[in-house]
Amino acid sequence: MAHLRFNNFIHWTGIACNEFRSVVNISLSRIGLRGTLHAFGFSSFPSLLSLDLYHNSFYGNIPSSLANLSKLIYFDLSANQLFGRIPSEIGLMTSLHILRLDDNAINGSIPEEIGSLSSLKELGLSKNSLTGPIPASIWNMANLSLVYLFKNELTGTIPQEVGK
Repeated sequence: MAHLRFNNFIHWTGIACNEFRSVVNISLSRIGLRGTLHAFGFSSFPSLLSLDLYHNSFYGNIPSSLANLSKLIYFDLSANQLFGRIPSEIGLMTSLHILRLDDNAINGSIPEEIGSLSSLKELGLSKNSLTGPIPASIWNMANLSLVYLFKNELTGTIPQEVGK
């Protein structure tokens, strides 16, 4: 009986599993989800590659336990109602290629640890309330090709070498 229920689970809309029946993709954008992310059992998804929660109504801060998603490649929490700081533990998510936290109410500074994301290709932090200098470590990320920082209160300059 449990086997039948699990087979149904792997066919849920917005949830994809691999051949080992591990959840690898959660894509639940624009479906009106509301709540905090603290009850989300990040450690229950060790094989998760993609988490797309774009344009829902999640609120509260981003929990540091998200670092348990060590295989995550795509992470989109943009267009929610998140606030508080970006946890420094985000630097442990070294498999990330795309990180989108745009259009929330995230404040504080961009953590220096974000520069540890050596595989990152796209960083979206626009339309928040971020303050302080842009960490120099961002500009040393060799794979980073798209950076969205507009509509924040960030200070400093972008090195001339960027984009060459």
